[in-house]
Amino acid sequence: MAKLVGKIDGLSRRQCNDLQALSEMGMTRGEIVSDELAQAMLAISCEINREVAVFIDRNGQVLLISVGRVDQAPVFDLKRKRWQLGYAGVRCVHTHPSGVAKLSDADLSAMQNLHYDCMVALAEQQGKVCVAVAMLAPVEQSLSHAKILLDENLPWDKFISLPVHEQLLEFESELQRQMTTATSSEKERAILILQPEQRAQQTADIAEEELRELADTAGLEVAQVVVQVMKGNQHKIGSGKLEEIAMLVQNEAADVVVFDQALTPSYNQMLSDRLGVKAIDKTVLILDIFAQRARSREGKLQVELAQLNYLLPRLTGMGTALSRLGGGVGTRGPGETQLETDRRHIRRRIHHISQELENVKTNRQLQRSARMNHRGLQVALVGYTNAGKSTLLNCLTDENIYAADQLFATLDPTTRRLQLDNGHEILISDTVGFIRDLPTQLLDAFKATLEELQYADVLLHVVDVSKEGIDERILVVEEILMSLGLQEKTHILVCNKIDNCEEMPIFSAALQYQHKCYISCKTGESIEQLLDELKRLATSETITLNLHLPFDQSQGQKLALAHQYGQVLSEQYDETGAIVEVQLSMPDAKKYFWEFLPEELKNEVKW
Repeated sequence: MAKLVGKIDGLSRRQCNDLQALSEMGMTRGEIVSDELAQAMLAISCEINREVAVFIDRNGQVLLISVGRVDQAPVFDLKRKRWQLGYAGVRCVHTHPSGVAKLSDADLSAMQNLHYDCMVALAEQQGKVCVAVAMLAPVEQSLSHAKILLDENLPWDKFISLPVHEQLLEFESELQRQMTTATSSEKERAILILQPEQRAQQTADIAEEELRELADTAGLEVAQVVVQVMKGNQHKIGSGKLEEIAMLVQNEAADVVVFDQALTPSYNQMLSDRLGVKAIDKTVLILDIFAQRARSREGKLQVELAQLNYLLPRLTGMGTALSRLGGGVGTRGPGETQLETDRRHIRRRIHHISQELENVKTNRQLQRSARMNHRGLQVALVGYTNAGKSTLLNCLTDENIYAADQLFATLDPTTRRLQLDNGHEILISDTVGFIRDLPTQLLDAFKATLEELQYADVLLHVVDVSKEGIDERILVVEEILMSLGLQEKTHILVCNKIDNCEEMPIFSAALQYQHKCYISCKTGESIEQLLDELKRLATSETITLNLHLPFDQSQGQKLALAHQYGQVLSEQYDETGAIVEVQLSMPDAKKYFWEFLPEELKNEVKW
């Protein structure tokens, strides 16, 4: 029996029972409203002098009975709507106790907002039933600007002969054909949802720009952006806002809704069900971009690992409690469900990829050990994605590494040699770019790549100073570097893309850096300033250290490093261990003998 809602205060029990009985009056498939139901609705409506509305699905089942204006009736479950085809799959039939068979502006507005199959108004005039009916005719792949087909004050016999149901199916078929034609040759259309906390507007603007860039890089066409400022840590969307987004999805013929905030598996599934299209978060967007960019075997494995780790908790179906044999009453069954089989397969694949990446890590360590014999400076490029790191590498080394004005154009680490004009040689490594709220599973997947940073003497922090929010982007990179334990490295702030600036930008984060320069990788402007800084670091003064190496497992290794990278001035032994005086370059001293450095050197400004 259908639920009775609306303005039912003051009605007797018998009147409520009569209203409830409307749900038991059957209709044939394709019949808009039966004569029996129409007569019963008008009778009870005249008696209580209030509008009576019934909401009927295409099988002729009454879903809801409402007393009062149709535009004030509670909205039925969005899951019952057929958003992908445009129409709701529900028609609204209601009475006008005034005796006027004419649809009001409120009636037509309700039909347009909720995309009813049709809107029908019943009235009694001189003992005869008169009807008004309206439908939405799709225009340009959407119902957002649909034409309204309207007939009013029709006698009952003329109304029941109208091919309303057939017309609806024709409209729906045409709408589906138009949408299929449109999407076959165009990008997927996306609605972007940003939920910034109550903070500076600039931060929200940066987040919007970034999400737009991610969507564009992933190959999406941004149809609309919805911004909802949230309070505290609350990031759940209210039912009213969710319905607004669902309507926007329908009006814009969107294929996907992208959320800036991370979505839990259950919340993600709920959003997809309610919106009728894919609901994804920024992590999925970045993973998709990574999958497009990965070229090497290692890169592809890293992306697949991150994707599987993201997917595993999001598998839906029967719960694991019912997927095992045994386990007590109510848990015994025929065997594994498909869900558990899928989970087992994914876990096995994750284990296999992890082993392959360990092998890759071993090979990379062998390559790295060969580079460790290099006595010169080792430099790594870090920074926000699309800051110009690959372009800088090309500019310094005259290489042709792939560089594009796109997010995450570089995934695989690349190392090249730079010969300075004073005879010193530098190794420069390019790495994957960072981004705000970079998912932890992505950092975990790219650990092997980011290990390049651990062995660098100097980090070149490349910043795009032509964009707004420079301080925020620098802070994002600094926090990630700190989480990787790289705050002790020497940092040079490379302010790139000054050719795109009308005047030299001023930002507070630059004050923290002892070493910084302003350049343009594209034009080569002031690149000599950076080269001079690298020369200074490569030819930095040597330091003499007195090493006390106790007799333990590390003594032999430390002693070997002293002979390999420095000039041993004296070497003595006593009952506690070896006492070695060695002269080293500052980069080698910081790299291999950090614990022996004077405190004043350890406390130097690093950023």
